[in-house]
Amino acid sequence: MILRDANGNRTLEYRAWQEYMQLPPGTASIHEIKAILCRLRLLHDGDDDDDDLSALQSAVDVAENLGLRDTKGSDELREAKRRLLLPANQSSSTIIEK
Repeated sequence: MILRDANGNRTLEYRAWQEYMQLPPGTASIHEIKAILCRLRLLHDGDDDDDDLSALQSAVDVAENLGLRDTKGSDELREAKRRLLLPANQSSSTIIEK
């Protein structure tokens, strides 16, 4: 497994494995976790229109239903939740980092 990309950021596979290891056995498959992390990343830089924010809220709900928690290392979930709390006219400029 490749842990970091050329920029030093954690890879999607590594992030999925990290989240998977925090869950009780049988909670969710690593493939489900990888898919929702990917969805959160894709929605991260989307528009701030109602459809995009609705999709982002839906992705956050799915992540939490899978058992993912808003912890220090859960960059995708934390950033998505932060973006949902931004005022409507303020866009998200934070990039998901290491």
